[in-house]
Amino acid sequence: MMNLKKDKLQFSKTKLLVSFKEFDEIKKVIDYVDILDLKNPLLGSIGPWCKKEIVRVIKEFENRKISATLGDINNPDKTFLQLKKFDELGLDFIKFGFLFKRNSEIDYLLYKIKKRKFKTKIVGVFFAEQKIIGQYILNNLDKLSNSGVNYVLIDTYLKGSSDLLDNLSLDLLSNIINKSLLTNVTIGLAGKVKENQIPTLLKLNPGIIGIRSAACKKNDRNGSISINKLKKISKYFA
Repeated sequence: MMNLKKDKLQFSKTKLLVSFKEFDEIKKVIDYVDILDLKNPLLGSIGPWCKKEIVRVIKEFENRKISATLGDINNPDKTFLQLKKFDELGLDFIKFGFLFKRNSEIDYLLYKIKKRKFKTKIVGVFFAEQKIIGQYILNNLDKLSNSGVNYVLIDTYLKGSSDLLDNLSLDLLSNIINKSLLTNVTIGLAGKVKENQIPTLLKLNPGIIGIRSAACKKNDRNGSISINKLKKISKYFA
């Protein structure tokens, strides 16, 4: 069974997710992006857009895959409340962060997600600076899958310092992706990913690779997206 699932994944295409901080960034580069990720870097690691602007993007780009983030919420009840609200917007993906202090809070939120049965695909974001988080994901993929979390995105919280590969080894990321093949969870990789790291990460065959700074002028995630840089990056995914 495992080999069959591996074969299927090897013939699938890793999707390029690009985070956008405002509506006007999207139109000029939309042809080079698989998933439009609505995330405001000025409002935190997974800073939210206002709902009015999210709805505007959904209406304007209704035939594209669209993701939106809830924001940096560190309370499971508030996270769940926002998940329910975003589930009514018509998004393809909702991203939330596991920003809780205790594993019991993760379990509590997973229990609530399982009972709800969301219409939208749920993306749980773990942050690589917590060195033990890679092992936690590896050990809990079944729990995440059974709860109804469809995607796990491994990201970085502090965008100005280390990147994904500074925190987690390629071997560990490969083990997580391979083990995910036995579950209903798809693994995404992000976290200050640099252009020259993309070929290496693609070899791991994740479902998604997410970027922002690599597509921006001067690699500044708070700056504007460069058409030329994103066009070049998109060729890795062709």
